[in-house]
Amino acid sequence: MPVAGFIKGNALDLGRFADASFDVILNMGPLYHLTEEKDRRRAMEEALRVLKPGGLFFASFISRYAFIVDTLKRDPASIGDFRDIQEQLLVNGINIVSDENPGFTNAYFIHPSDIEPLMEGYGLGRLRLAAVEGFIDPVEPAVNSLPEKLFNRWVDLCYRLGTDPVIWGTSEHMLYVGRKGTP
Repeated sequence: MPVAGFIKGNALDLGRFADASFDVILNMGPLYHLTEEKDRRRAMEEALRVLKPGGLFFASFISRYAFIVDTLKRDPASIGDFRDIQEQLLVNGINIVSDENPGFTNAYFIHPSDIEPLMEGYGLGRLRLAAVEGFIDPVEPAVNSLPEKLFNRWVDLCYRLGTDPVIWGTSEHMLYVGRKGTP
């Protein structure tokens, strides 16, 4: 579908839009770039305010375990670096960049098992919750270079297993798809 245009805005204030204006909302960043819980709540409230009853809601998340997968991909020997920061991420999921933590960006890393209850709390009915990369992520370049038949087999397996909660912790990102209830 062609994109007619876009509007730069703030997920915390969608006041320019009337209630129930959109059939679909793509919330692809605010729930992990907003480190304060009150801000994430506000972003959800605003997004759902402008979503029509019965509308589709897509949300992306960074997994609590993303830093582990990233470390495996980039430099497994660095697991001993920044141990206190890693422990903090495992406990509360909050990553704040500083001189001691020069990595990624300010972000909230959610525990995969917390996503569905969070979304249900806003009256959304789950259609799908899936790992985006899954267990293939650390070896993605090798899989991408396989012959098409083998590549397609890996892709099929990842799609099929991506909805298995046992796999969720192996993925850096999660995708939630839900439907807003009718009033």
